[in-house]
Amino acid sequence: MARKTLLYQLEHCTYHCSYHIVWTPRFRGKVLADNYIKSELKRMFKQIARWKDLVIYAWHIGDEHIHLHISIPPKYSIALLCFNGWH
Repeated sequence: MARKTLLYQLEHCTYHCSYHIVWTPRFRGKVLADNYIKSELKRMFKQIARWKDLVIYAWHIGDEHIHLHISIPPKYSIALLCFNGWH
């Protein structure tokens, strides 16, 4: 069954900016193995998504990496969100 693509609308455009982001710590150390760290990361991702109007479709926080499938409004660049932080 095909997944339905959601289109979002602003005043002058229709968009669907969907990204699959994979984040790994240096040397792929198992720094995310603690359940407290995983729960805090999930809480922070939810808070940032509400604050920046992001849609998180799916995520997986493993012991040594994080997968995010998100949709962002076109006013944000993916480089700003990933590389320069969530300011």
